[in-house]
Order: sequence, then structure tokens, then C-alpha cells
Amino acid sequence: MSLVIRPLNCKDAEAMRALRLLGLQTDAYAFGASYDHESEQPLSFFQDRCTPTDDKVFFGAFFKNQLVGLMSLVRETNPKTRHHANIYAVYTHPKNRGQGIAKRMLAQVIETAQSWTGLRYLQLGVAARNAAALAVYQQAGFVTWGTMKAALRVDGEDYDEHFMSLDLARLCNNVTNGMSAGAQVNV
Repeated sequence: MSLVIRPLNCKDAEAMRALRLLGLQTDAYAFGASYDHESEQPLSFFQDRCTPTDDKVFFGAFFKNQLVGLMSLVRETNPKTRHHANIYAVYTHPKNRGQGIAKRMLAQVIETAQSWTGLRYLQLGVAARNAAALAVYQQAGFVTWGTMKAALRVDGEDYDEHFMSLDLARLCNNVTNGMSAGAQVNV
């Protein structure tokens, strides 16, 4: 598989917008954002999201030069919580699921997070019914620390959300104690 994972930039905004809106339509239960709201946003909204900063980066997975996956890493900006970062907006095009794309994007996000000075924890929320995503995160070492009942309501149906975290220091300690990153992260 010829897959390239790289940070998005403002030139990727149109492709990112199209894939993001597809996700908000096909898997509405998986996102706090709504299609109605984001579809009304100008291209500049997506250009801003695609532009990396010291505290955020939006990764894209490209297969045959087509954007097929998204995953963002956003560091907390409050001085008391800067040792935390969040993973948001995870999506793989339905035609490309089951090929390990999310695992490869997650490995890139973890590698990037480990390079950010002072960052200790990665956090995310995932729909409780999304068994495939839960498995990817658990294989990478994320642990569930809580569940919010009815976190989202989509078309009158409630969806629970699991909150998960990964202790990057523990991950690094396992690597330095003789385990390779690939063995620990298993992605």
C-alpha cells in the first residue's frame, strides 16, 4: 500500500473539508461537531485548522495522492495543563477502513507528541460503540478512565463516549527498558 502520512497545510484545506464533512454525515455519532455547522464554514476555517502551529497539527493519510484519513493533535494551552494534549477529528474514509490507516496515523501522532517538550499525556474520547477504534487505541496502550453516558445525541439517539489516555512517560520507560517502540505501541 502506498500510504503517506504527513501534516496537512493550507493547500490541503479543500480535501480536508470534503473528508471531514463526509465523516460528519456518515458517522455523526463519532463527532461532537455537526455537519450543519461545519458545512456553513468558509474555506478559511479549514485552512486555519490545516495550518500547523507549535501546539497543534492535523495529520492526513494520503493513498494514491487522495486524502483518506484525518487525525489531529492539539496541546493544551493553559500553563497548568500543558503536559496534556488531545487527539481529535479521527476519521478514515469508509472505502479505506480495515487497512491499518488509523494505526499508522496514531503511531505518527504518538511520535510527534513524544517530541513535544514537557508533554506527558495524550487524551481522547471515542464513541463506546466504535469497537474498531477502541481496539486501535487499546493496542497502542491507551486506557479507559471514564465513560460519559449519553455524551452525544444524534437524531434522537444517545451515544456513550469513553475517555482514554496514554501516559507517554510510561511508554518511553518501556522503550528504554528494552522494548522497542513498535512492540509497545503495536501499530
